[in-house]
Amino acid sequence: MEEYLTITIQIAERDYTVRVNREDEQVFRQASVLIKNAIQGYATKKSYRDKQDLLSMVLLQYVISYLNESNKSKSFDEQTLNKISEINDYLSSHVE
Repeated sequence: MEEYLTITIQIAERDYTVRVNREDEQVFRQASVLIKNAIQGYATKKSYRDKQDLLSMVLLQYVISYLNESNKSKSFDEQTLNKISEINDYLSSHVE
């Protein structure tokens, strides 16, 4: 049975109360810290001051990272399937 917790995380100096699976609590807290650090980085390096701009840049950064990893995973999966197919074809032709 899943246990849920109600936790409060802070994003861009605003508190958000979320109900999470107990085993996901640490992930939510880590995500909150990563977002906070990324916002601070953009605020100092890029001179953004508006919270909307900061959040937009952080979102863009993480979506690009996600898409890059997703594309790498797809490429790996395709290469793996191709190799398995080659091995299967080889074995089929050499096994009587």
